[in-house]
Amino acid sequence: MSFESDLYSYLSTHADATALRAIVSTRIYWATTPQNPTYPYIQISTVSTEPQHTLGGDDGFTETRLQFSVFDRVHTVCLSVRDALRTLLHGNQRITEGSTTFQSILMGDVRELWEDDAPGGFMHMPIDFDFIHST
Repeated sequence: MSFESDLYSYLSTHADATALRAIVSTRIYWATTPQNPTYPYIQISTVSTEPQHTLGGDDGFTETRLQFSVFDRVHTVCLSVRDALRTLLHGNQRITEGSTTFQSILMGDVRELWEDDAPGGFMHMPIDFDFIHST
């Protein structure tokens, strides 16, 4: 399996992610969302991917920055999803799902950022996480 499918599996089925799924269910999408989606939902996009190196060369790990875009009509729901993601992922060490080992996961920015799309009737809260992983 790939890093992306293992991460999706962890978020959508693992017991650790129960609090997150209580809010978004399985409405976690990679890169694209269906037309007229049900709120709240998360859209995950890859920002960057780079191999990790030591003085001896490639160490077998990859660093991937992902943006978790949280969408809902209510700001406080976006905050609840952000807090559930932070509790689930930030600072966790050595999670294994499928063929992927997540060595380290860190939330990239702790400031509260959001976009209010009044014509669209929803809020968008982007949250970046850095994953160091091997597959």
